[in-house]
Amino acid sequence: MAALGGLFVLIAALLGASYFSSLRSSQAVLVAGSNLAAGDIVAADALQVVELGADGLGQLSFVPADRQDEVVGLTALGPVPAGSLLSVAMFGERADVIPDGRSVVGVVLDRGALPAGVVHAGDDVELIAVADASTLVDEPRVAEVLGRAQVWVVEPAPELERGTSLSVVVESGLAPEVAQAAADGRLRIGLVGR
Repeated sequence: MAALGGLFVLIAALLGASYFSSLRSSQAVLVAGSNLAAGDIVAADALQVVELGADGLGQLSFVPADRQDEVVGLTALGPVPAGSLLSVAMFGERADVIPDGRSVVGVVLDRGALPAGVVHAGDDVELIAVADASTLVDEPRVAEVLGRAQVWVVEPAPELERGTSLSVVVESGLAPEVAQAAADGRLRIGLVGR
């Protein structure tokens, strides 16, 4: 009987140790070690390993630390703030991010050149070049729709004392015209309905 009692004590001790071990179990995962902008190629030194409670990860999508090679060399599909838990879905192959025949153009727009507070990454927009007011005196001013684009990144541009910095994905042939209209201060953005 004493042997049976000893066996129960041993089993209880093993179960208890297993239970307490599971409470303290953690998972080494990858987080962004610095801010990544859309289009940045992920380098190993941009990643950090942190330990998170395995129970807290639940249904979250994450990259285990030992699978770092699954994201190094890929391109960020959108902004990834420092400290963000990484998921493979946040990244893609460069060719998939910017399709053939498309270019990413960065533009800085004055206040009022785009709908305030409603343009976000992923939105479809029209690119409109307004007439240069200084060259048209007696003729009616006519704006020209340059084409459509998809917003890739939206950021305030306070350091430039202007309104907003956008990166837009356009047809490659349209990129120089869009860049010039922005540089001339004539580019406006129209949000396209879905």
